[in-house]
Amino acid sequence: CPSSYEVYVEKMFPLKHGYPLWLPQPDHNLPIEYRQNGVSIGDIGFITSNGGFDYLFNIWSPAKSPMN
Repeated sequence: CPSSYEVYVEKMFPLKHGYPLWLPQPDHNLPIEYRQNGVSIGDIGFITSNGGFDYLFNIWSPAKSPMN
């Protein structure tokens, strides 16, 4: 039996509006700057097993940026 997250992705992904996140809110362990802005173009990370986005860094932000 597929999980709720898997069903959500199966139904939303074909609409081609990006990858659907079951848990779109940012992790509270991330820098405040990231939590205020949310996901941005250039963000690198991976989709977690429960449907969230685990942010690693942003390719457009300077290396010493609080975002990285």
